[in-house]
Amino acid sequence: NKENETNEEIQINMDNVFKFLKENKRLVIYASLAVIILLAFFSRTQNVHFLNHKYLLSPDDPYYFYRMSMYIAQHGHEMANDTMRYFPIGFNTIHENLGTAYLAGYTFKFLHSLGWKGNMFDIAAYYAPILLMIGLVPFFFLVRELFEEKTAIIATSILAFSNGILFRTMGGFLEKEPLFWPLFITSALFIILSLKKNKWYFAAIAGFFGGLAGFASGLFQYLFFIYGLYMIFEVFLDRMDKEKLANFIIWFVVLALTITPLTHKYGDITHFWTSTISLISFSIIFISIIPILLEKYKEKFPKQVPYGVYWLAIGIGILLIAGFFGMHSKFVSLSTALFNKISSPYAQTRFVSSVSENQPPTFFGSRGWWSVFNFSLIFSFIGALVIFGKIFRSKDNNLKWGLLFLFGIFLMAILFDHFSGNPNNFMDVLFKFQPLFWGIFLIGIFYFLFKEKNIQVYKNMKSEWILLLSWLIFTIVMAHSAVRLFFMLSFPIAILSGYSFVWFAERYKKLNWVPITSYSIAGIYILFTIYTAFFIGAHSAPGLSDWYQAMYWINNNTPKNAVFTHWWDYGYLVQAIGQRATVVDPGNFIVQRDYDTGGHLFSAYNMSEVKWYINKYHPNYWMICSEDILKYYQISRLGSLSQNASGRTSYISVYAMVSQKNIMKNFLKTNGSYLIGLSPITGYELLFSDFQYQGYLFNGNDTFVYSILIPADK
Repeated sequence: NKENETNEEIQINMDNVFKFLKENKRLVIYASLAVIILLAFFSRTQNVHFLNHKYLLSPDDPYYFYRMSMYIAQHGHEMANDTMRYFPIGFNTIHENLGTAYLAGYTFKFLHSLGWKGNMFDIAAYYAPILLMIGLVPFFFLVRELFEEKTAIIATSILAFSNGILFRTMGGFLEKEPLFWPLFITSALFIILSLKKNKWYFAAIAGFFGGLAGFASGLFQYLFFIYGLYMIFEVFLDRMDKEKLANFIIWFVVLALTITPLTHKYGDITHFWTSTISLISFSIIFISIIPILLEKYKEKFPKQVPYGVYWLAIGIGILLIAGFFGMHSKFVSLSTALFNKISSPYAQTRFVSSVSENQPPTFFGSRGWWSVFNFSLIFSFIGALVIFGKIFRSKDNNLKWGLLFLFGIFLMAILFDHFSGNPNNFMDVLFKFQPLFWGIFLIGIFYFLFKEKNIQVYKNMKSEWILLLSWLIFTIVMAHSAVRLFFMLSFPIAILSGYSFVWFAERYKKLNWVPITSYSIAGIYILFTIYTAFFIGAHSAPGLSDWYQAMYWINNNTPKNAVFTHWWDYGYLVQAIGQRATVVDPGNFIVQRDYDTGGHLFSAYNMSEVKWYINKYHPNYWMICSEDILKYYQISRLGSLSQNASGRTSYISVYAMVSQKNIMKNFLKTNGSYLIGLSPITGYELLFSDFQYQGYLFNGNDTFVYSILIPADK
């Protein structure tokens, strides 16, 4: 009897718990959000003890912001000309994104006014994790505006521990992205509110935060392309109206007025309006005006063709004519760049492709799509299909499912392009020509509009969902070009992943096991990402002690006015810790210097070239390190483009024993010695010059270096 009474008490208590949870769903949601935010913070501060009050997480850009933050903390503003960079001309700091330097500098100044005794490295240790906590709040509300609170909490949980943003929100990462992304998300949140509420002041707030995001990072330009792509879709779907156009104009003008006093990187108050992003915005405004101006003449157009096609054709046609004749060179270069980005979104120049973070990702691999996003790719793919299906509803099932199938193929095409990096791979060949899949997808939408005559279908399309799909499509296309841009793809991936779980649960809620299974999978996946984030955070050590020894040596053993040259990677460390001016640095604002350093210093044919380099840039010291060996392929490759290196087209690949397996296969016993086989890590190298060897003539254009064999005793 006592056991029955105990069980009954437990049952009653559990019933009370479930009743409380049911009646206080919002409280549970916000309590869960608070827990997620705190866990996200602690996962990013696991490595703080490695920083030891003197290290930053990465040896490049964070050290620039450290130096600038310290200067701002001492003087209240940045120097007009940064003489530590690009000696002897220096660098005009108004052309840089210094939001991070100002925030960190004034935080340092404020805390010291309260008696705090820490240093800038201590601020850097918690800078990105604190901004992560702040940024998750507007992200939650953004997703809530798109869907509802259950989706918002799941999506926020996925983003909080996503590999896509993990490194750039880690303790010690004093960089642009930690400050940029909360501002970017806040701007996107108010854009969505302006679409839903049709209130101009939401658009103005969105523009203000967009301008602040531009002060933090050049990635703010994503806002222009995402919002612009959304506007084009609205014209194409014949849904453009005065309110949407007015909100876009207000957003654009407020953003421009906010960013131009802060940085001139995109032009001052006068020249900003002629920048590329402004020209794109003006083009979108012009195209969006067409359907509004021609609304009363609608009946004069043949009804067989969707009206949105007329509006786009007229607007683009006029722009093409005006652009070609009015600003021919800039128009042609802009059009070519746009086509190249769609047809081949990878890095277009040798310099851009020489940066490791600018390498195009493969689907698998250590920094591939799957390793960064794993199962979120599948969840978000499902979410995107569901959203697209809800936007393009139709009573004609063949029409609806046919268009949904084309959208799925289109998503796969832009996702699987450069699948393996091998041009002969089946998947790479299948999805190689991207304009084909864009064309098929757009023709599919055209056909849907042509067949679907129900006006209510168009009216019921949610503007915020069209914006979300524009966000997803643009960020996938951009992520093709560089692994570092996975950061920007993380946001729509998290949103659509969260939505897919809730959709499954709601769609099949009559089957009790489906919601339980769906939310259980979401919970297990989130727990897995939390574990991964804590594990990576606990092992994220900067490993800079050797570099610091070198920098201390520079500081103590060279004149204070000494100038250093080196490969560009190390410039910010030399400036910040070595406290010496440099010829080049990771900012790469003057790319010709990188070409010259690679061509006339590292790859000099003779000492006359070295003398030419010294007379041009006036360095006193040349710093080299073992890292330059593996980088030498890119160094010499860029050096072949150096000024005055006419006709120099050869460069040197790097050969290495790439794995233990290959070592075992390539150790060949011959006469008591071994031949160590080295393979090129960048592909078999074509020789450009003919040469003779043991009486044989080798044609340079037909000769490749397949491997290098090195004799080794024992």
